[in-house]
Amino acid sequence: MNGGQDLGPVIEKPNKPHFHEGWEARVLGLTLAMGALGSQIRRNC
Repeated sequence: MNGGQDLGPVIEKPNKPHFHEGWEARVLGLTLAMGALGSQIRRNC
């Protein structure tokens, strides 16, 4: 993944957590689960 135009490369900081707060990881999990559930519901209609 590159940075924006003329902004240079994106440099990942070592030992930085993926999420700042615990709720962010839970919301991602819910989003992924609901997306998978939604695709199953549409197939069964």
